Amino acid sequence: MPARKAAAASAATIKTVIVASQNGLNLRSGPSIAFESLMILDQGTKLEVLNTPDEFTFKGWVYVRTGKLKGWIKEAFVHDA
Repeated sequence: MPARKAAAASAATIKTVIVASQNGLNLRSGPSIAFESLMILDQGTKLEVLNTPDEFTFKGWVYVRTGKLKGWIKEAFVHDA
């Protein structure tokens, strides 16, 4: 039973954001526009935030996952789900 409670608590703490940009948003390999664009995310795409609020963020960049792909997005172009 304790394992179920831990799993439920873990699932409850996952932060999700949604792409707000009408023009799409680049998912990048690193926290800068100098890094390669891995794909363009459509407006409304839900993303799982992988870094926690107390981790260092790189000037407004957030590390996220969409499906099996992980990368960096600019925080200004998303909103909380």
